[in-house]
Amino acid sequence: MKGKILMSLVLGLVLIFSFACAKKQVVVPSQPAIQEEKQQPTTKTTEEMKPVTTGKEEKGKVAGLEEEKIREEELARQQKLKKEQAFKQEIQTFENEDIHFDFDKYNIRPDAASILERKAAWLKTHPNVRILIEGHCDDWGSEEYNLALGERRANSAKEFLINLGVNPDQISIISYGEERPAVVPPAYCESVRHFMHSRGLRPDSVVPNLSSTKITPDMVDNCQKIWAKNRRCHFVVIQY
Repeated sequence: MKGKILMSLVLGLVLIFSFACAKKQVVVPSQPAIQEEKQQPTTKTTEEMKPVTTGKEEKGKVAGLEEEKIREEELARQQKLKKEQAFKQEIQTFENEDIHFDFDKYNIRPDAASILERKAAWLKTHPNVRILIEGHCDDWGSEEYNLALGERRANSAKEFLINLGVNPDQISIISYGEERPAVVPPAYCESVRHFMHSRGLRPDSVVPNLSSTKITPDMVDNCQKIWAKNRRCHFVVIQY
């Protein structure tokens, strides 16, 4: 009897021990593995990452670009206009400055040389400019003589500019003689001229006693100043 009880106890202990060991072998997934699976990043395409813009925003951008283009074009137009106006002013200054000569002379005086030096510098800066040099005279002498003298004066100015480095192709010349005076002498200058010529005087001479004539010193002085202004070369820009 005791033997059976002892055997039963041993079998019971074996069963209890086996059940306990089998329970301990159950495998449970670890917590870090679950967390690692949850934390895997999701990748987005380039298209998905672009900012979302509305049609109104797109129109605003296009309008802004068009306005900027209009401003740039207007600025360029204004700058071009300003440049053209400045160049036209330079042309006007160039044309308004004549050189003058002594009576019956065509050599370049010192005051004329200074003017020609400025003109040469400007012409060399603008090689596309072409000019016409006009030779002019007062109304002393015959028309034929004054035409020849005007040509010599224009040619003297041309040669002076060429010697300063101006391209000869930029310069043309013409003579108008006494036909186109800078200042038209008043009618009494004809009487003064005849009076002086009859006494062998030059237009720049000092006139002697005028008491026996209707000519006054003021008349002579005014006529002499006008004749001096008409002995000149005039410069015209004909191409630029």
